[in-house]
Amino acid sequence: MGLQTFDEKTPFLGIARLLDTDGLAAVVLAATPAYPTRVDAILCSNLDTIAHVVVLEFQRISTVVYVGSFSVPAGTGTGGLPSVDLLHEVLPATVGGLLLTFDITLYARCEVACNAGKGIHFSLLGGTV
Repeated sequence: MGLQTFDEKTPFLGIARLLDTDGLAAVVLAATPAYPTRVDAILCSNLDTIAHVVVLEFQRISTVVYVGSFSVPAGTGTGGLPSVDLLHEVLPATVGGLLLTFDITLYARCEVACNAGKGIHFSLLGGTV
């Protein structure tokens, strides 16, 4: 399929949270969709008092692939500050989204655990193709 443009048929919304109790473990952002799905944006809100480097990875069968990482500033997405589009920050400008098929799971993790009672929230926007 390559980097072709796909028309989205139905909307896709995914919501995930990476909490202090997750530590350094990866959390699932999107798990093996029933239909091929293009993720156009991953809005990331950092509810912690410190910046966090968020790592984006996907797993296809048993192979884990590093997509990229970005330092999300403290308080992003709260108090009138806009969320950060993590996908826009880690993908090359020529790539218009991330295509997920039935055998791909998308993950996010932090390089440093969140403070007690804090976390990072993700909203995935896209559609089935």
